[in-house]
Amino acid sequence: PRANGGVTVRERDSTEQKRLPIDELPETLSAIRAGDLEFEEL
Repeated sequence: PRANGGVTVRERDSTEQKRLPIDELPETLSAIRAGDLEFEEL
């Protein structure tokens, strides 16, 4: 994580990257895994 509290996540197949606050990471990854959120919606 950077000093600003953000993380970069990368979509495996397209290698597209998005930044999000580190405190949103667990909920976001869980939603993606469950199929409730698409990477493109970030």
